[in-house]
Amino acid sequence: ISGNYDLDKQAGQIALKLTDLNEHTLTSFAAPALGEMKLASVSINATTTARYDAKGESAIKGELQVVNLLITDPKKQLPETPLTASVKLDGAMRKGVVDVRQFVGNVRLGELPGGSFDVAANYDLTNHAAQVTLKLTDLNQNALPPFLGPALGDKTLTSVSINASANASYDAKGASSVKADLQIANLLVNDPAGKLPKTPLAAGVQLDGSLAKQLLDLRQFQLTLTPTDRAKNVLQLAGKIDLAKTNAITGSVKLTAESLDLTPYYDLFDDPSQKKSPAKSPVAAQPEAIANTEPEAVIFPLRQFTLDASIGRLYLRDIAVANFVTTAKIDGGRVIVKPLQFSINGAPINASADLNLGVAGYQYDVALKADKVPVEPIANSFSPVYKGQANGDVFANLKITGAGVTGESLRKNLNGQIALSFTNANIKLVGPKVKAILTPIALVLNIPERRKSPLNYISAALGLGNGNIEVRRFIAHSDAFIGESTGRIPIAEVLTNSPLHQPIEISLPRSLAKKFTITGVAPTAPYVKLPNFVKLEGTLGNPKAKTDKLVISGMVASGVAGAVGGKAGGILGEVGGILTGQPSGGNTQTNQTANPNAKPSKVSPLDLLKLIPKKK
Repeated sequence: ISGNYDLDKQAGQIALKLTDLNEHTLTSFAAPALGEMKLASVSINATTTARYDAKGESAIKGELQVVNLLITDPKKQLPETPLTASVKLDGAMRKGVVDVRQFVGNVRLGELPGGSFDVAANYDLTNHAAQVTLKLTDLNQNALPPFLGPALGDKTLTSVSINASANASYDAKGASSVKADLQIANLLVNDPAGKLPKTPLAAGVQLDGSLAKQLLDLRQFQLTLTPTDRAKNVLQLAGKIDLAKTNAITGSVKLTAESLDLTPYYDLFDDPSQKKSPAKSPVAAQPEAIANTEPEAVIFPLRQFTLDASIGRLYLRDIAVANFVTTAKIDGGRVIVKPLQFSINGAPINASADLNLGVAGYQYDVALKADKVPVEPIANSFSPVYKGQANGDVFANLKITGAGVTGESLRKNLNGQIALSFTNANIKLVGPKVKAILTPIALVLNIPERRKSPLNYISAALGLGNGNIEVRRFIAHSDAFIGESTGRIPIAEVLTNSPLHQPIEISLPRSLAKKFTITGVAPTAPYVKLPNFVKLEGTLGNPKAKTDKLVISGMVASGVAGAVGGKAGGILGEVGGILTGQPSGGNTQTNQTANPNAKPSKVSPLDLLKLIPKKK
């Protein structure tokens, strides 16, 4: 560094030169930001000259060069070719006006161009007015991998070209405006699985707005994506916003689109490897200290602000949304969404929400009605665990009001009703909590394959209020079993710790239930209800099945009785009746055949000894 300054003339100049600032010096500073990556090489050089004259023109010129920048990455997401970048600045100030005559830069990857930018601007320090022009030219795949590598995961940016231009003016005492055009072309990403499209994608943004007397007029914000066979892919946003009060912004904005297909762009950044299968061990309840804390109040800096949205058709993989219409009104912490109407793959959905976020824990009044929503396109689009394993239709009707989200608040304030059903389903039970319930039941019945049987029907009706979750009806139906339950769940201080004591009634197909002798069953009934032998215990966060093997032994004894016959069979039948709680009379075919009018015999524990063969 060298320079001089004349105190009388208030003028001076300075020169700075930086030579070969390299990786040996910068490693310790860069390491925390790089994580597993390592700064392998770099050389930074810079020169700057500046002069200052209080009565005349001041100026600055500078140049910065970053050469041979190479970062090694264990995941191989960054290029192995060194990166070079250079920036030049030429600016001056005269009579209170700062003029950036030139601010340009470019990037290269080895010998390949990576893009350039050019900025020019001026600012009047007296009038507080400014003009800015910006041009970005062909920012491409040679320059972007260091920034996009982590976001793309195992994918590789093959090609892209980004160009932009913008003109903006600012006047603190008058009107300000901005016009901008951003175009992304030839976007092509390669993935190891080869599932991404081979046709390059594009995207464009056009902006036209002005600000006068704190009134923002957003004349145009248009997002244009590559059209597909399903959609034109043009989205428009326009509106007026009053910024006069920074803590009470008012206005209205409208979002419209005829048709959108987001699938190609969603696939670019979707990383299936990050979506893990459900854990095999039961999920523990949340720590009480966290679960019992109400979320803080949220007050938006918006008053009487309205957002209207209307989208004709929206596609995301297998999901097809049509006629999406909603209006959201925001007034501080109060948010009202009404209406909220759309259809998913032809199934209508109507919802509304009245939320007061301005109080700790929030107050809420929500409603939803869904009619025959298909499960398969949703599961296939978002859940690799259930992809190809779930189908059927969902019917839902709920109305919930309350205040707070902790168990204590829910006990006092939660009210409502929930009705939910799946029909024509084919849902394979792969979740750890479901397996924790079904596996003990299947093992006790000695039919372990039953826990793998997909469900074809689920129905639940819940009542919320008076500190309880009232299970008015729950039915799970498959070709292998039917499970039914009702009961009351008292809400605990921590919701996931709410205790379960729900009896579960199990019915088996007649072909499986024939090993048990169950009375009072119609000969044509396809399913046979077993005596109650299982309860749902534990908590909402960690449910478990508790089986009564004594009852199972009774059912087996009753079944064996019919096969053994005679007095031994009668005794076994009586024992089975005692254990299962069923009437023992007529429990065995032998007794009925020998004397249809005979009264049931009484069995004492000593009679069991008669079944033991005596030594000869």
